[in-house]
Amino acid sequence: FGALVLLTLPAESGAYGLRDAELLSLLLVAQMLAVTYLASAVASSELGMEGEKGIPDLVVSAFSAREIALGKWQSGALYALYLVAILLPLIVLGAAMRGGATATAVLAGAPTVALATAAAVWGAWLGGRVASEFARIAVHWLALGALFAGTGALPEPLRAASPVRVMQGVIEGGPYWAVGAACAVYLAVSLLGVHCIARQVDAMRAQARGA
Repeated sequence: FGALVLLTLPAESGAYGLRDAELLSLLLVAQMLAVTYLASAVASSELGMEGEKGIPDLVVSAFSAREIALGKWQSGALYALYLVAILLPLIVLGAAMRGGATATAVLAGAPTVALATAAAVWGAWLGGRVASEFARIAVHWLALGALFAGTGALPEPLRAASPVRVMQGVIEGGPYWAVGAACAVYLAVSLLGVHCIARQVDAMRAQARGA
């Protein structure tokens, strides 16, 4: 990621055939993509992290289904926030060198954390739903592709759901309510995932008792 920041630092306007706003957009979208991937990959057990347990492991614990689901939401949100925080100095540097305000770099972190949290929750659900590691990774990558590329190919006004479009709105100084609306949608999606995880845990426990 640091290498990408360096690639966006040349002072000459129009470096690499891109305008400053386009380079800044590339940087912030790359941050969103990286944070979303890492948060969801860890939650789905595609990437291992010490102390992180998947849904199948937690099913046999003493925690209630609701506690497990909310715990997955909390861990996903905290990890996404941590990733955005450690990337913030690089993002601020890249934004400043491309003529962007520090406030823009900071504001971009809000939809990034919200989206990554939702992706982490659904990644955790996927980790408990699909037993095959190969199939789980394939579905995970297809979902990320649909989220970032597929939504960008939608016709207007559905294209407003694209995370890339949301980030472009941040860079262009769009109204704060638009960023807040995007964060609210991502929050709603993550809470739906919490509900699905709780139901999934209940179903897996019921199946285990029946067996």
